[in-house]
Formats: sequence, structure tokens, C-alpha cells
Amino acid sequence: MWIKELIPPLVWNAARALLRPHVEPVSVESWARLEDVPCDDHPVWASASASISDAWNTGTFRVLTSILLACRSDTAKVLDFGGSHGPYYHRFRPFMPHRSVQWTVQELPEVVSSAKGTDELSFVTETPDQVFDLTIISGSLQCSAKPTEFLAGLQSQFILLDRLPVSKTNTEDRAHIQRIGSGETPMWVFGSGFCPPNAWLSWEIPEENVFRDFVMKGWLIAKSR
Repeated sequence: MWIKELIPPLVWNAARALLRPHVEPVSVESWARLEDVPCDDHPVWASASASISDAWNTGTFRVLTSILLACRSDTAKVLDFGGSHGPYYHRFRPFMPHRSVQWTVQELPEVVSSAKGTDELSFVTETPDQVFDLTIISGSLQCSAKPTEFLAGLQSQFILLDRLPVSKTNTEDRAHIQRIGSGETPMWVFGSGFCPPNAWLSWEIPEENVFRDFVMKGWLIAKSR
């Protein structure tokens, strides 16, 4: 029996909240300064994305597999933005062993240099100039200096946008500093009315929404529908 099953839900959620990254708001105009905030050897937005949350074991993961099953391409082309060392690929692969995929992870240079690729898993530092069947952006868009422009410029039939912080009260996008351990990184918390263009499905992630002034949301975006 897993230890979570032995702990009352209220106690479990309170402990998770205490261990979460500390987030401090700053002015939007200071984003350029935030890019110079010192980080540890493994930038936090890369290392943090390496763990697969409970949501990826349930609804979000079902969306991903459903899209790739329905993909008409002989080889499904996937872009995993901020995908660390490829945990989503390794989580997905055993469930669809006969589905041909070309999985590209876009990450920071220090992550790419330490990653191990395969014939169908590759790592790059820049967004490839090609069309993808599916782009996965899980917990990483908020760490982009210009997130909406990046999202609009993606060449992808579907975009799975997950674990995006949306404010409960503020209507404007605001820059913040996120601290995890000794690491620091800039991030955006989006305004309460944020909804990406061409959104098809949406959901919230209750496991990550305890004792915060923002909620973690996700969307399935169908750019070509």
C-alpha cells in the first residue's frame, strides 16, 4: 500500500502545499531583469518538469494517448517543450508500443547536453521549423519570456497545454520569481480570464491548487480544426 493511502487527505494536501515552490510577484516590466536571476546548475523549470504529476496518470495522459492514436500520420511527430530528459515519452511508450513516433524535446542547453536520445527521441535547444502533430507544453510555457507569441507561432495540429498558473483574482498577466530549493527562475502567472485561442477542452488540476492565489489549468488546443 502506498503511503499516500495511509494519510488523511487534508493532511496530505497541507503537506504538499508547504513543500511547493515559493512564488513572489514582481512587476511585469522587470522580466528582462528576471532573466538574469541566478539559478543552480539544473534550472528549476527543467528539473521540476521531470516529475509526472497525478494528472498525467489520469485525464491528461488519456488526452495525449487519444490524440496520438487518432493521428493520421504514419509516424506521429511530437514536440515536447520544456520536457526535461523525456519522462513523458518514457511514460507514454509502453502503452503504445506499436505506434511509430518521432519525439522531439526542446530544452535548455545544459539539459540537452546531458540527455540521452534514441532513434525516435531527440533533444534540441531551438524550436524546429516543421509541422508537428502534437505539441506538449506542461509546466513550461509560464517560463517563456513571450509565452503568447511562442504559442501563436507553433506549427502544430494539436497543442496540449497543461499545468499553467492562472490567477484567481488578478485580471492581468504578472511576472513572478519562482524559488525551488536554491534555484530561482522567472515565471508568468496569467490573468484570471486567460484562455488560449482555439481551445477545445479545458480542465483544472486540483492536486496542485491548494493554498495558492492561482489555479493550475490545462487546455487542448486544436489549431487546424
